[in-house]
Amino acid sequence: MNQVYRNGQKLLRGAYTQYTPSGKALFERAGAYHKEPKQGDVVYFYSSRMGRVRHVGAVVSVKKDGIRYTIETVEGNTSEGNIFDRNGGCVAKKRYSFTLSEVGGLYRVNGFGTPAFGKDTCSVDEFVKTLLAEVGYIEKASNKDLESKTANPGTADYTKYGKWYGGNGLYWCQQFISWCAFKACQNHLENVVKNQWVKQTDGWHYKDDAGKDVKGQWLEIAGRWYVFDEAGRAISKWFKAGDEWYYLNPGDYAMLAGQWVTVDGHSYYLEKTGVMAVSAYVKGDSGMYHWVDESGKWQPDRDTKALGLDAYDVAE
Repeated sequence: MNQVYRNGQKLLRGAYTQYTPSGKALFERAGAYHKEPKQGDVVYFYSSRMGRVRHVGAVVSVKKDGIRYTIETVEGNTSEGNIFDRNGGCVAKKRYSFTLSEVGGLYRVNGFGTPAFGKDTCSVDEFVKTLLAEVGYIEKASNKDLESKTANPGTADYTKYGKWYGGNGLYWCQQFISWCAFKACQNHLENVVKNQWVKQTDGWHYKDDAGKDVKGQWLEIAGRWYVFDEAGRAISKWFKAGDEWYYLNPGDYAMLAGQWVTVDGHSYYLEKTGVMAVSAYVKGDSGMYHWVDESGKWQPDRDTKALGLDAYDVAE
């Protein structure tokens, strides 16, 4: 199961479904089912004949005039025009007007489930855009031309949504919502910034190939090493890992190595590995060796050319 698939499940509060009562129950269990509509909500419709919700769509716009709400929806397995239809065979836009006292109970509009929109799933706009792009799709007579909006029209409940879900030939309004959730999350993941630096209010972050912040680890980028804290911020200046100190360039956050740095008036040597040298000599120009003490600071009064190599460590 890939990440996009899981993200779509998360968006719908836990799972993809093809049975409308199951879809509604997911929102109820998550505490995300309510009477007042918002753009991006999943709307469930009640059937007095069946005594349960039996149709579903998603809200693409909301207008309020006094106590009355007017919503536009996109629904699968419905018909064109504003006549309510739960088996009309196409994806179409609908419009409904009501007050909040006319939501729930035995009223047609039963309630609204709010998906888990976010960075790991998709935005409201991305979900709405996905829904609107499907308007005009017509169900097929057979398992042919499923990707085409209008080819092979029929009344056998064959759709690309059912093929994706694994249940063609069935009522498909809830399959349609499930597919749109998956597709919106897929589009979101494809469109997010990947493998790039991003400046945020708390500092510089790096997005990995899934578009997520690199957190709490070292990462080699373009041949240079960087380290990120648990919030995903690139660390600069001194950084301690275990018993060893490293220095990250404040200018570009890259680890410095094989060179001297001067910090707060003191000079330190960073070995080829980036580790700060301690209690060792560092070979300099003209055969001079420079001593760094246990705190890594250079002590010039101990510089020497007559070094007993068997008695002292020499940093590289």
